[in-house]
Amino acid sequence: MSMSSSPAKVQDIKVFGYSLLHIRLCWYSVSFLHLLVTAVVSLSVDVTVDEDPMVRAYSRVRWKLITFVFNVVILFYLPLYLYCDLQEYYGQLSPRVEKLRRILNEVMTVFLVPVTTFSDALFWLLYCTKPGIIAPPRLLKYLPYWAQHSLHTVSMVTVLMDLILTPRSRPRNMRKRALILMCLGIIYDLLVYACKLNGEYVYAILETVSFTSEILMYSAFVLSLPVIYYAQWYFIELVWGKNGTKLGKSKKDT
Repeated sequence: MSMSSSPAKVQDIKVFGYSLLHIRLCWYSVSFLHLLVTAVVSLSVDVTVDEDPMVRAYSRVRWKLITFVFNVVILFYLPLYLYCDLQEYYGQLSPRVEKLRRILNEVMTVFLVPVTTFSDALFWLLYCTKPGIIAPPRLLKYLPYWAQHSLHTVSMVTVLMDLILTPRSRPRNMRKRALILMCLGIIYDLLVYACKLNGEYVYAILETVSFTSEILMYSAFVLSLPVIYYAQWYFIELVWGKNGTKLGKSKKDT
């Protein structure tokens, strides 16, 4: 599977008089520091002191939450892309750095955007209507409200801004990428189901829902991912055009 590249060089693009490369360096730096602080705060929360065994169980379960998965990936993605941009800033772009950038582009578009979009949208929908479906209500009180936004709102803003600030062109073989994404979704579903068989409920709703409803939930997750994957490219092309140069051409002399 050939990887898509970034068609336009960010160092040559000006946005409202500012270098796109400088904007990206600032954005990735702030985003990484914010997520690092959020990780320290959220992972230091000790739920083992609670009297409810279902709440205490989340000291083990939290490592398997989809929120934990995509935020950890973002935590590695941001400094790696920051490294690539710094290499470009200092004029030290090499084939190795360009390859790393292409791999990171695949990680963002094939995994992070679809998974983060689905998870964050579903989280806030349930959090504002039926939070007990996500986790025991007492558990949600352990994490500061701002941290919920850091994990489930800022993450969505982060991937959206990445799509806006990174020149990309639509890859040739999108179907293969969509299938890979669906396979990753199936693997996660199997992990969650295996945990349930061992008496460990990753999500509170799995303890009471019927098997049929559970299968529908798993299917909804897997089928939603390729829809979001294809949809993101319409947004990317709205910003960057089909060849990934639209914004570059229109903003260079702004």
